[in-house]
Amino acid sequence: MRVRVWVDASTPEDPPAPLPNGVHEVDLAFCQCPGSDERSNQLLQFGWFPATTQQPRTAATLRVLKYFQILSFESKCSAFEFYETLKRMTDNSGTRPLRNRYPAFLRMIREYRNIKMLKRAGRAHDVTGIDGTKLGECAVLCPACPHPGLNLPSDWESQPVDKL
Repeated sequence: MRVRVWVDASTPEDPPAPLPNGVHEVDLAFCQCPGSDERSNQLLQFGWFPATTQQPRTAATLRVLKYFQILSFESKCSAFEFYETLKRMTDNSGTRPLRNRYPAFLRMIREYRNIKMLKRAGRAHDVTGIDGTKLGECAVLCPACPHPGLNLPSDWESQPVDKL
């Protein structure tokens, strides 16, 4: 299968795509026009997350990465189980050997989760950017734990323990 990676102003932000249906090998035709984006950026604009930024040869759709992330949170499905399921959806008979893209899939998942975490923490809009992120800055505070100034009264230190 040959896919032309062509992105223009009329391309929808979240194009309709089917659910994950396997591991596929495709030939890509990147835009070679003067002033065109790097190949990894073209893939991202197309809705594919590249495994590397330099000469990408493996990619997963953003929908596959989001689907795996939600599935792993809800059903505790491991990356290996998910990848093996994709392989079986491609060829359940096992007669056609597929290249091992599991290490690349792990890399894409780690990068995707890190980018989502930084996005949710608002790091892209900070003046110092992602590099200015301090240790623990992206952590979510536990609402059940006591935090002075947030969920404890201002005079909490002077009150008896049984009143807290």
